[in-house]
Amino acid sequence: MTDKKISIIVATRHREEILWETVRKACKVIQNKNAEIIIVNDGDSPLFIPTSIAPLVSYFDNSKKGVSSARNLGASKAKGDILFFVDDDMWINNEVIDWINLFVTKKENT
Repeated sequence: MTDKKISIIVATRHREEILWETVRKACKVIQNKNAEIIIVNDGDSPLFIPTSIAPLVSYFDNSKKGVSSARNLGASKAKGDILFFVDDDMWINNEVIDWINLFVTKKENT
């Protein structure tokens, strides 16, 4: 496997309920993996991050500048070598993180 860090960037706007479900699932998936979760809020009011999630994510506001701008902000704040953009209603699983690592490893070895 690769030791490259994966930055999971989630842009959101006014969909807190589904966002937190998505982020909770992502937090479980990246346990013991070289990955981070970045949330970019494109809404016009701040999000209230559940205390159980707060230490596991990075959070930035992008007040109504659009999804492309939100993703670009997330990319600029990312510490990872690989940027993985997901919507606030997309659930990721272990297999997708493993696939990304395998894909990068294969590309590096060719």
